[in-house]
Amino acid sequence: MAHNSSKSSKKSRQDNDVAYAGAWTRTEGSTKKNNNNITTYSKKTSGSTSTPPPKKMETTQLLRKKMARKWFYILFVVRDVVSLLTAYLSLQLRGRLHRLTYKTVEHPKNVVVIGGSFAGWFLVDTLSKSLPTGWRVILIEKNSHFHYTWLWPRMVGVPGHDHKSAVPYPASHPQAPNGIVLLKKSKVINIETRVVVLDGGERVPFEYLGVTTGSSPRFPSGLIPLSKGAVLKYFQSLQEQVRVADSIILVGGGPVGVEIGTDIKSRYPEKSVTIVHSRGRLMNNFGPRLHEAGIKACKDLRIQVYLEERPAFPKCTTDQHGSLTLKSGETVEYDLLINCTGQRIDSSLMKEFSPDSIGPDGGILVNSYLQILKAPPTNTNAIPEVHTNIFAAGDVATLPASLTGGFSIPKMGRVASFQGMLVAKNIVRAIQGKTPEAYRLSSLDRGLKLTLGLNKAILYMTDGDSEVTTSQENKAKNDDQGLPAVHHQRDPTLRTVARRDDTLPLRVTNFCKEVIYTGILTQSGTGPGTGGFKLDPDENNDLAVSADWVGRVWGRTNCTFFDNSGSMNSSNPGGTACATGDCGNLVECQGAGGPSTLAEFTYASSQNQSFYDISLVDGYNLPIAIRSLVSESDNAKLADIPPNLVNPVCIGSASLLAPPGSASDQDFGTNSSYPLPLEQIISLSEVADWCPFPLLILPFEKPGDGVYPYPDDSIQRPIFSPCQSACSKWNKPQYCCTGNHDDPGSCKPSYYSTQAKKVCPDAYSFAYDDETSTFIIPQGAGFEVIFCPSGRSTNILATFRPQLLELAQTGHVTRAIRDLATNKTWIDEHKSDAKPVLGQDLLSDKSLFALVILVFWMCVW
Repeated sequence: MAHNSSKSSKKSRQDNDVAYAGAWTRTEGSTKKNNNNITTYSKKTSGSTSTPPPKKMETTQLLRKKMARKWFYILFVVRDVVSLLTAYLSLQLRGRLHRLTYKTVEHPKNVVVIGGSFAGWFLVDTLSKSLPTGWRVILIEKNSHFHYTWLWPRMVGVPGHDHKSAVPYPASHPQAPNGIVLLKKSKVINIETRVVVLDGGERVPFEYLGVTTGSSPRFPSGLIPLSKGAVLKYFQSLQEQVRVADSIILVGGGPVGVEIGTDIKSRYPEKSVTIVHSRGRLMNNFGPRLHEAGIKACKDLRIQVYLEERPAFPKCTTDQHGSLTLKSGETVEYDLLINCTGQRIDSSLMKEFSPDSIGPDGGILVNSYLQILKAPPTNTNAIPEVHTNIFAAGDVATLPASLTGGFSIPKMGRVASFQGMLVAKNIVRAIQGKTPEAYRLSSLDRGLKLTLGLNKAILYMTDGDSEVTTSQENKAKNDDQGLPAVHHQRDPTLRTVARRDDTLPLRVTNFCKEVIYTGILTQSGTGPGTGGFKLDPDENNDLAVSADWVGRVWGRTNCTFFDNSGSMNSSNPGGTACATGDCGNLVECQGAGGPSTLAEFTYASSQNQSFYDISLVDGYNLPIAIRSLVSESDNAKLADIPPNLVNPVCIGSASLLAPPGSASDQDFGTNSSYPLPLEQIISLSEVADWCPFPLLILPFEKPGDGVYPYPDDSIQRPIFSPCQSACSKWNKPQYCCTGNHDDPGSCKPSYYSTQAKKVCPDAYSFAYDDETSTFIIPQGAGFEVIFCPSGRSTNILATFRPQLLELAQTGHVTRAIRDLATNKTWIDEHKSDAKPVLGQDLLSDKSLFALVILVFWMCVW
């Protein structure tokens, strides 16, 4: 009977032409290959029983009890949500009052927090709103950025989310009273009695200590300490590996493995995707209903699942072109293997300080108050000794079984944040001489929101007995980026702008090694609500503007402000706050800035097109790139546009110039499949001194006779050589295309303009440089402005002129355009011969194009 059942199941799967193990587990010796080379399985049998016993019919009374229990559980969830919201609002109110009452003292007592994880950040945030005068909290964090690891699964196979993966730790805690929070970027190397020792030798005393060192995901390992740029490059490289692989194996069937697998299969339905899991259920730390939902999603997407398999595999994060051997001896080959097996708890510091405090799972043992145990309890009735002034929270903490009821608590950001807040509360209660409060397991601790592909997600809750699931589905067909990456952890509060249907993104990113102050000028439409802000190295800021926004963005360098209220340094009254791009000594610009590299945008027009460009018409101060966010649009016509047709780069600084022959930089929405056509002729020395001496914004010591050789000479330039245009310097009609020179026939490029065009072929160099400098695409996408890209300038408009002309005329990408955009040989041959062709219109209708350009410049100027 069992054999016949297996044959029947086999035939059913053959009819579907899909290799799917699903809820099936392997029986030794029963695995075969069918005629279509599709693996088949039989259900695991028990002893000699040939058929499973008939399912026992449930009585009406039992069903009523189960339904009542389910509704009671739902009420508990509602109670916990209301309780959480009440606590949050209460904390915010207390925080506002706290800023009025907290006083800074000369020698405050310290509460030290090790690790800026979810638990650590919420611990610090809560203490900043509740510590009494005379106390302060010191957060010690070795890394420069907070990494949203819950976003990583989506970033594996779906581009467009990379920029969200990390934010820099702020120099001070926002909205906290002065002096209450101190952030130290350092590594703790040792814990001693009431002292932590930093890697530089500094000893920081503490009265209370919070250990929130968290855990590191095995996938991908080693990324947390890296810079944001390095993390972005890693994921962009991995996205390319996924794109070219035909067969992909994910080892580990937890939430990470399931999310990665369903995302990849949703985006690339033609690929073979397999999940190999060591347990009998997917996501085995949760209840069976979540497993069933995962199995159904895998079946719907035709993902093959192997359960109860522990094959030997490379322990690295990823591996290419190998094979796995299953228990039956069958070999499964792969083009790409991704290791998604679990997390590593970082408890090494406490292990050295108090070895007996470490549990069997590597976590730090705590009591119900989250105080660290000195040793495990000898029996269930014994009260264990604790370090009364040392707490642990988050992934690193192992809760007592008496608190969890033996149920596995998932290691998630939401749980960690709750625990961090309780540790803060108990520290304040200890300072006040009150008894601590025990951690109460919330229904929210054992729930998660799980994506099952690009267009589907489920919300799952359980109390160990009852399980509640609700599904969410996005019916959009072309939604690779449209569904927000909602995963099984929560992120702390960020300074972001809510996206509305009538808004589009404007993202600003700083890849410079120095702080940059952004300038933003809105000329029409609704701007982002700010005229400028500070950007630290490797930091970005996501803004939103109206869909019809017209404006410009630029970077200001070497700025000195007295404070962030908008006034300049008081030691220089009447001067400028920034060396370049200054806009009247204000942090938030209210008008145009000084000569600088500009990113200019017209988000919408009457022809349903967006216009944008990089402009050196006023001058040059920073390398800049514009990334059109077409891949993040819900519009299929936009998402189809090859990124190497729409992402210009201008690098006029020798320090960031790559040698001739360098490949496309992958930081700007492109990859090896869509190589950017880069200018490959200009040399390092030419870029170092392209700006004529009289036009240097920051001139250095003159030669002995006080005369600058013009237009060029052999004098060594400084590394930072911002340049103003001839128009900005002398304001003459022949340079500014005004008066008698206000038409293309009489206004010709100056020496500055020809030099600027040589360095940045895709940038505006003078007022009538429209045809070789304006990018036109269908409207509906946002843009990203990137300061200090490295590599070489692009030569897109000259290389792809006919293709861009066709895109502007038709509003969509043809197969011929896409084929050329991926043809590296063709691009290499044409980019070297590409020259700006003046006088050739980008649109066939000259009068229409002239009208568009006229309207554009009326808005800009």
